[in-house]
Amino acid sequence: MMRNVLLITFFCLATCFAANAGLADSPSLQDQREAFVRALHAAERGDWSRVEPELPVLESYPLRDDLRGAWLAASIADVPHPEIEAYLEHHPSLYASSRLRSRWIQRLYTEQRWSEFLDQYQGFYANGSDAALHCQAVLARLKTGESTTQIEPALKLWTVGHSQPKQCDPLFRWLAGEKVLDSARYRKRLSLALAERNFQLADYLAGSLTESEQALADLYKRIASDPGRELAKQHFKNSERARSLILDGLERLARRDPDAAQKLWKKKYRKHFSFSDAQRAGMERKIAFWSAQNMQPNSMQRMARLPVDFHDEDSLEWWARAALYLGDWPSVSRAIAAMPDKLAREDVWQYWGARAMQNAGKNDQATQALMALAQQRSYYGFMAADTLGLPYAFSHRNTPADELLLEELAGKQELFRAGELFATGLYTRGRQEWDEVIRKLSPTEQIQASILAHRMGWHSRAIATAARQRLYDDLELRYPPAFFELFKTSSDQAGISVNWAMGIARSESLFMPDVKSRAGALGLMQLMPATGAATAREFQIRYTSSGSLLDPDTNIQLGTRYLEKMQARFGSHQVLSTAAYNAGPNRVSSWLPATGSVPADIWIETLPYRETRNYVRRVLESQAIFSWRLERQGTRLSDVLTPIPSAAQLQARLLVQPRGESGSH
Repeated sequence: MMRNVLLITFFCLATCFAANAGLADSPSLQDQREAFVRALHAAERGDWSRVEPELPVLESYPLRDDLRGAWLAASIADVPHPEIEAYLEHHPSLYASSRLRSRWIQRLYTEQRWSEFLDQYQGFYANGSDAALHCQAVLARLKTGESTTQIEPALKLWTVGHSQPKQCDPLFRWLAGEKVLDSARYRKRLSLALAERNFQLADYLAGSLTESEQALADLYKRIASDPGRELAKQHFKNSERARSLILDGLERLARRDPDAAQKLWKKKYRKHFSFSDAQRAGMERKIAFWSAQNMQPNSMQRMARLPVDFHDEDSLEWWARAALYLGDWPSVSRAIAAMPDKLAREDVWQYWGARAMQNAGKNDQATQALMALAQQRSYYGFMAADTLGLPYAFSHRNTPADELLLEELAGKQELFRAGELFATGLYTRGRQEWDEVIRKLSPTEQIQASILAHRMGWHSRAIATAARQRLYDDLELRYPPAFFELFKTSSDQAGISVNWAMGIARSESLFMPDVKSRAGALGLMQLMPATGAATAREFQIRYTSSGSLLDPDTNIQLGTRYLEKMQARFGSHQVLSTAAYNAGPNRVSSWLPATGSVPADIWIETLPYRETRNYVRRVLESQAIFSWRLERQGTRLSDVLTPIPSAAQLQARLLVQPRGESGSH
């Protein structure tokens, strides 16, 4: 055993995979890392003169070749073609090569080197989603004389309901010159734009059509703005286009006012227009669906009146959710009974089905169902255990380490490269290369690679690789104490539970310090720059720019302080604060009960946003597991699932709560 420990320690020292595991780095390797970072900054600026002095110390460093790729990308306009081609040929899989290639293909296009451009496009981009490149590829083929075969690809790019990139403009001008963009094609694209509610594009397209087509686009916009008013006053002809407008407008109205939509549908449109059976069924389902989403008492009757074949899975689930919110347990049972077997067997409906049985006095059946759920390590498993007063089934099982295989994996140059990218802070590049290598490993090797990533402190790759091999019971790999000291210090200062903060971070980023969401949220706790700046000002935390959010210490300080703010706003109610962290406090305030209180588990289940429902459940599950992992005394969900107050009740609570008090310690 001691030999194994020494082997892996030596291995970590030699390959520097222990950057975050508390082992000292080799000084020469640390020198190489520092030299590489300096050289990379210079290379990315196109300044090779500042790269050259660093090269002697980087002679054996695995990331050395990345420097040339970064410099070539920065200097793309001036480098001879053969030099770029040689680099890409010798290093086809490096992250630096992917950046270089994206600039190289644009240079080829600009220089009108059509054959070489098309070779690169076909080899690396033809199956991608870059519309600009797809348009350029069609144009390149036109330049090589393939005009007769390019009309269909060009039309496919034109016939969409959204604006395409400016690189497509020359292609669309060519289509117009070929006289293929007739009024029928304009009408088709206009319909797509209207369906996607892209009214600016619709106005542009309608400008090329008749006055009646322009009037149609204008009517569509008016219906989108005020569907109730417009549908009530319009006298449509019974045409396919009119029926499409009516159905779209009624669905919009149903989202806002299901009763008004039902009234118009029943009295004005259902019987007097030749809708298909499928269209009639769809409208009946949508009105019932939005009634349920709005938690209207009459939604139970609307759902129950729908024939079984009118329902889909969404309507059945919202039937059950609305019934939960309204406290109509018999309707909960009816909705679950109407679900397809696969849906009804999901944990969520097994749990609520059992609760409905309890309310019907079927205690033996309910207990049997809850006992089965309570054996699972999940949100619903924990909920079932709370209902029965049972301990949680954490069922942790360590994955055995194969030290010899770990040493063998360490010898793989590709994994060594990925580890060095991680160690030098190039996390995105490192993840890309790690994931590429992992796909090529055997299942046994992938299992050990997850242990390797865990030991080096690369927790996002440990979690992802473990999940890939279904190592769900290894809680050490899947719920690591990542950045624990930072979380503990900041959580204590904010007066919140460290397990809650870590549950938030794991759910937000899988502990990736550099991750950026599509909405622009940054870092471990996924803070928007504006939120980070405002929180920093309020709590006097150093913040220079949005880049500060990529620093784990700063991000955790700001994230925990923001959780503290949510606690203060929502009367120390952790469930409300968690939902607000995901969906925003104003939206959560709008979701509070109008009167009285609602059980927290039912409130979570009936949140209108699927993302927020899943998020709150995931955070609660993670918090319970972190509590058990770090403290060996599991926080139970019942400890935080206190009733959700109405707005008036919350305001009253805030008036009597001492200033600065927060809950869920």
